[in-house]
Amino acid sequence: MAALDTMLVYCAPGLPGGPRDSCGLSALTEAVTELTGAMTEKIDSAPAPEEYTDAAMAISRLDDAVSDLGRCHAWYARGGTSQDAATDADCFLAWELLTSSWEALKPAVDWP
Repeated sequence: MAALDTMLVYCAPGLPGGPRDSCGLSALTEAVTELTGAMTEKIDSAPAPEEYTDAAMAISRLDDAVSDLGRCHAWYARGGTSQDAATDADCFLAWELLTSSWEALKPAVDWP
C-alpha cells in the first residue's frame, strides 16, 4: 500500500515537470487493480467478511475509478489536460474518484 500511496501523489496529473518517469496511467491502474484483487481475495476468505464492508466498498469504488480512467490515457499523458472541456471534466472526476476512494480505503483497512 505504501508504494501505491506514493505513486498516487508522485504521479498526479498536472504536476510541474510531469509526466514523470514510471508514471504511466497503465502502470498506475495495474498497480491499483493488483492491490484491490489481493485485498478482495483476503476479504472473501476472511472468517467474517461482513466485518470488512467499508473496505469492500472502497475497493469497489477504486475499481470503478480505474475503469473510468481507462479512457483518459491521452488526458493523463498530457498532464491532465486535453483540447476538450468535457474530456477534461470527466477525466478529472475519474481521477478524483480514484484518490478519494484511496483515502477512504486507508482507514477502512486500518492503514495510516
